[in-house]
Amino acid sequence: MKNTPIETAIITVTYNCEDFIEDFLDSVACELTPESSSHLFIVDNLSADDTVNSIKRIIDERALHERVTLLPKNSNLGFGAGCNAGVTAARDLNPKYYWFLNPDTQVFPDTRSKLVEFL
Repeated sequence: MKNTPIETAIITVTYNCEDFIEDFLDSVACELTPESSSHLFIVDNLSADDTVNSIKRIIDERALHERVTLLPKNSNLGFGAGCNAGVTAARDLNPKYYWFLNPDTQVFPDTRSKLVEFL
């Protein structure tokens, strides 16, 4: 992860999301461009399925290493502590906004820009 400031840190907490994490990443990909100035932080709460390997595969296949940080945890922190772990990791990039998304969310291409405009 490079240490360049970003506008939006997108944070999601996963647990056993193998069946739908690819759909989430497909939908949020529109926000992971240099123009959007966003970075995705995925905190995995010790999934028992293949969620982590699925995320790693997608990051590799789509060359998302500069825009996605996977934070697999050694224990299930719970949702709130997982969100906090994402915020802690994102602080190095000094984001203006934090956007928390559940991993079963579908993001539309103009969602983030509309949220930022509203804020």
